[in-house]
Amino acid sequence: MPITQRRIRAPLSYADQKLYAESPPESVLSDVHFASMVGVLNQMEELSTFASSIFKSLNSETEELRKRMAVAGERTAALVHQLPLVDAQVSSLSVDQLLSFDSVTVAHADPPCTAKFRLTAETLPPSLRAHLDSSEVSPPPDFSAVESALSPEQREQLASGLSA
Repeated sequence: MPITQRRIRAPLSYADQKLYAESPPESVLSDVHFASMVGVLNQMEELSTFASSIFKSLNSETEELRKRMAVAGERTAALVHQLPLVDAQVSSLSVDQLLSFDSVTVAHADPPCTAKFRLTAETLPPSLRAHLDSSEVSPPPDFSAVESALSPEQREQLASGLSA
């Protein structure tokens, strides 16, 4: 959530000067005090409006995080559900089979949850999204110099590793 500064005027700037400008001399002090109290009440109204908008923003971010945590909890539960299967498969393998990853096959059980979580610009909280869209964020580095230093075999290994 971005930090926002809001300006609140002085109490007497809220009150109408007619409240104390035409007052008789004996009541000027009490009328100015009354005008100041009206200004303080207006300041409190503005502060409560600002606080309300801040709390609404916090509530929306909290609700979004709650949904994301629920999805993460479902995914974790699915992994815990599959853990006995994986453990049984791994326990039944010999050391040689464990060292050669080609022979390992684990039965895949569909997770009980259907929701999928992807980290995209739409799933980011508004504060992070605003920060990443900011002009202050530097672009990703150019790796063309690193890629040119790699041998063709290394490039093929890197490409096959990324596609897998």
